[in-house]
Amino acid sequence: MDIFRRYFDSEDDNDDGDKNNASHNDLPKRKWSGTVLEARALKVEYIEINHEITTSPNASFSRDNQYLITYSTGGRVTIRDMETLNPIKTYSGWFNGQLLPDNEHIVMNANGGVLSVRHIATDEIVHEVKTTLEQPTNGDKRLVLLDPHACPHANRAFVVYRPELAMERERLFVRQEPCYVQIWDIDKRQKIRQIDNLAPVNAIGKSKPYYLSPDGTLVALVMKDVEVLRIVDTATGDTLIDIPENAKNLSLGREKKIVFSGDNQYVGFQKHKSYVMRSVKTGEEVGTPYERVSNNSKLFGFSVAHTIYVYDTQASPPKLVDSLSGDVIELPPYLQKSGQFIAISPDGNYLATANKGGLILYYIPTGDYLVYRNEALNNNLLDFSPDGQYLIVHPQFRDHIGYLFAIYPPSL
Repeated sequence: MDIFRRYFDSEDDNDDGDKNNASHNDLPKRKWSGTVLEARALKVEYIEINHEITTSPNASFSRDNQYLITYSTGGRVTIRDMETLNPIKTYSGWFNGQLLPDNEHIVMNANGGVLSVRHIATDEIVHEVKTTLEQPTNGDKRLVLLDPHACPHANRAFVVYRPELAMERERLFVRQEPCYVQIWDIDKRQKIRQIDNLAPVNAIGKSKPYYLSPDGTLVALVMKDVEVLRIVDTATGDTLIDIPENAKNLSLGREKKIVFSGDNQYVGFQKHKSYVMRSVKTGEEVGTPYERVSNNSKLFGFSVAHTIYVYDTQASPPKLVDSLSGDVIELPPYLQKSGQFIAISPDGNYLATANKGGLILYYIPTGDYLVYRNEALNNNLLDFSPDGQYLIVHPQFRDHIGYLFAIYPPSL
């Protein structure tokens, strides 16, 4: 069954039909149509996403926005053409699929510690890595999780090994064991570099100890034994800089992350009660640290163009703060306390949030906004496409649906 179900304008909207049909060409070429919403200067089209998509945000866009990669809870990775949303290829028994930059290969992983790189057209297994599961004498079973990422460099795969889970007598618990990463050259079918001793997941607020830059060229690694935040080139595995920082001082969690600015010049994170930004080249603190307004505040950083925007969940009225310049972008009251359920487009023009009232799409330069009223979208995670022209709202539960939005520029 198709993951996507198409919805077309109702007969009540026929008066605007010519206008809507003409504007379809304003977005990149596509052959699918959805329900149109318009408010003020904003306009979007949306279609529903079937509940087969996983409840976690594992649907992703290719870096050139030509393809949408989805993962279903049954263990199925599907590559879809963004022009038609038709499936191009489906892989059963796999998850976390990502396209390599050439759009001809896909990297996926499966339970049991298997990483596979496949040629999409021929289905050839170009490269495959299998981890060895340890079988300790006390009878418990070690589980090694692979987290693959497609690097923007020619056919490189950045793989994180997370041996933090163990099973004993049908109980699953967390081990305080370090993660490690490997970088693979797919063409040469060989490992380029391995970096050991990343901080254990459970040691830093149940957060992962690695954070990729928006373009995937850099990764920030929280190290275990040395008190540094290590910035690494994902093409070579070379360390660009070690920024002195104790992992225990970093306020990380499932939602709060280390983020890079859009140009990879800065890296930002919450440290104690403030949000700070450091230079990737020198490690020095830049800009003005943002102090949270209360002990209940959560600070979220968002990669935007040449800086990082900070959002404080308790600030009233809500606002975005430019970490580099200190400039404040005031937001309307209805965007209060959205927290981790906020997404900002890479160009910094759009803010999207899902709360009890539904989805709100806010155009930052003018203050125009559009509301899609749907209580089922409360607290759903969101992601913009790399070009900011599409927004995906991930289903929260298996019996829920998500949405894919196409966004029309306000000037049209």
